[in-house]
Parts: sequence; C-alpha cells; structure tokens
Amino acid sequence: MAEVTSNAFFTTLQENEDAGKKSFGLCCTEAALLEDLAPHFRRLSTHPLQDYVHLSQLVLSANKNAILTDLRSLSLQNDLIILISTQPDGYKLCFDHLQLCEKSFSALTLRNSISFGDISHQMQDLANPWMMDQTIVGLQKHLSGFTGSEFDNLRLVSLAQTQNDLKEVEPLLRRADLIDVDISCCQSGERAIGLTAQEVCQLTHYAGRGTSAKILSIQLASRHSWDLECAATAIWYMLYGMTMRQEPVMKKMRQYTLTSAIEGRKLTFLFDANTQHWWCNTSPSEDEEKLIPCSYRDYEMASEKQEISDRLQYLLSLK
Repeated sequence: MAEVTSNAFFTTLQENEDAGKKSFGLCCTEAALLEDLAPHFRRLSTHPLQDYVHLSQLVLSANKNAILTDLRSLSLQNDLIILISTQPDGYKLCFDHLQLCEKSFSALTLRNSISFGDISHQMQDLANPWMMDQTIVGLQKHLSGFTGSEFDNLRLVSLAQTQNDLKEVEPLLRRADLIDVDISCCQSGERAIGLTAQEVCQLTHYAGRGTSAKILSIQLASRHSWDLECAATAIWYMLYGMTMRQEPVMKKMRQYTLTSAIEGRKLTFLFDANTQHWWCNTSPSEDEEKLIPCSYRDYEMASEKQEISDRLQYLLSLK
C-alpha cells in the first residue's frame, strides 16, 4: 500500500480525526490520474465535510492484486471506500472484493451501455450466494441490445426513466453496497446524450445518505477537464451525503399498515421524518434489517390503487 501526499482538500479532511466522524479511504490506480484530479478537488469546499467525515488513508494501487489487498485493508478501517480508476475493470475489482468478504451485497452502476456478453459474464457470479442483485441506471437503449429479461436478479433503469424522476431511483441507491459511476454516462462536449453532471451528483448524494453503501467506484475513460470535474464533484456529493447518514429506527417512524392484503401480502409502510425516507415492511417484527427501501409513490399506489409498483415488486421478490 503506497501512501501519497494529497492536496489541500484531502489534507484538510485528514486532519482532526474524531471518533464521531464517518471515515473513508481513497484508492487511486494512477499517480498521474490523481494529479489530473487535484486542481478540480482544490476548487471544492471542505465545509461542511471536515466536521463530519475523516479521510483515513489516501493510497495508490498499481495492479489488480494490490488493489484487492488495499480494498480489503481499507474496508476494515472505514465506513466507505472510494476507488478511482481509468481501468474498465475497476468495478469488477470492487465486485470481487465484496465477494471475498463473503457477505450478501447488492450492486448498482451508472452507465450508458452494456453488452449482453459483459452482463452475462457478471451475472454468472450470482451462482455465488453473496451477490443478491445488480441494477444498471441511465442505460441508453440505442447503445444496448438487450432488455435484461434473461436475468431475474438484474434491473435496468433507462436514461429516460432515470431523468423523469431521480427520486424514484433513490430507494435502489439506498440499498446498494457497491455504487459504480462510469463517468462516460454523463453529457459532455463529446457526448450530447446522457445524464447531466448535476444528476450524477444528486444520485451520489442519495447513495451517500443511505447506510448501505460501502464502496464508490469512479471510472474515468478519459482525462478531459469536464469528466475530471464531474468525477471530483460526484465524490464530494457522496461525502456530503455521508454527513447526513442516520440508521433507520422503526420505533421513531410513522407507520401506515394497509387494512387489506395486496397480492397476498400484508404491507406496512413507514416514514422517517428525520431522513424523509420511506420504507416497506412485510414482517411483523421490528427488525430494521427486514425493511425495504421505497418511495412515497409506492405507498400512494398501494394505499389508493391497491397495486404494488414494479420496483417494489422487484425488491420484495429478492427477500
């Protein structure tokens, strides 16, 4: 593990370690990439991050074996790991790390395209019980040649669906352990179609607020200034979301139990006024681990129309 000298932004976050702060480790695959990102990070404010999050280590990992070793070490010490890479397999390395941890996890990636061969190879790992499911957000249909119906534990959210209402993507982000952002999914001078940088930052903010996210993978296919700025800002909003993290406590939530079962399910919806998060529960016990992230729209459909939304139906099927 090679520790590196950071710029002023990271130096500030490394200072004043406090037991009450959320800690994160940052791993970058190339020194030159970190140098290219440095001026974009320097433009960012450390307020209010410095009061709530602490950078425990900033390291360089040059090869796959070193990255896996460093991810393992960082995961033992931090609430979140951030991996920045130009390698197309940066996401796969994070995926492999979670598999080696031998604990169930969910993955979500922001990208504009994926081939059937790529996803087929990834989904083969579902034979291993540790990966529960995978979601791809921001997919452009004209760049991808399959619907995802071949896999039960794969959910595709198109670019149009994502941009129609970002809040409806939030429940999927809230439950994901691995968040992957392929910066080429963003609009830029060379890419007219895609998520805007603002939308990507809003989505990483949602992910940071959730308590499940353990790894954020940022993949940069180019070193264009626009992409570098988007990557740095997306990381900032992930950390900003962490400043608002609160574990769900059922006893503190408002509960709305539906009087009649829907499709054979007795549903209770819960609303956390502190976080503004909605949850669904199908168990009579007060076990926060059984809560399913949802939205107000899910509650509205169930209570007024006696229908379960497609997304909630999908999440219920994973339980």
